[in-house]
Amino acid sequence: MRSSGCGSQPFGFRLERESKMDQQKPIRWIPALIFYALLIPVVIAIDIADAAKSPEAVIVIIVLTLPITVVAIVLSCIVHYRCWKAVPKEIARTTPGKAVGFLFIPFFNFYWAFVSYMGLAEDLNKAKGGKNYRNLGIARAILFICAYTLSWMPFVSTLIEIPSFILWIIYTKGVVAQAMQEDIKEQTN
Repeated sequence: MRSSGCGSQPFGFRLERESKMDQQKPIRWIPALIFYALLIPVVIAIDIADAAKSPEAVIVIIVLTLPITVVAIVLSCIVHYRCWKAVPKEIARTTPGKAVGFLFIPFFNFYWAFVSYMGLAEDLNKAKGGKNYRNLGIARAILFICAYTLSWMPFVSTLIEIPSFILWIIYTKGVVAQAMQEDIKEQTN
């Protein structure tokens, strides 16, 4: 076996490994959808218990459904991270880690939601072409902010969560499909 001159690696080994790393795994967003969908009845149940002036019931519902909530958030963050990872570094306005992580910084996340959701749609469109989901990204950021600022009011959380869920499906399905496409440069070569 011939050596490449750089250690004991045979010719072609490095290129083969790099090409395997470059191949993108499919972004599976359906598990996040399922867990997110499970949260809708939870939000409704909390609103009903809150309206019935039963704080004990609200606490019980929250404690019992905490694992579902955590899994839904984690899976959604993984999908969002993987979509950002599909944006070429020279186009991406931020890193995948920042895009997701900064959404957890209180108050700053109100600004960052626009960078993360709208920015993903714009950067994917720039890199991959196709439909631009920028407006859905803006709407997603607005509902994100509404959920964090208004959901303490009874039944407002349900009024926010249902359209937010529908919008999340449309936005996520679109950006995932776009993220899985080849770059425009690769398509023209």
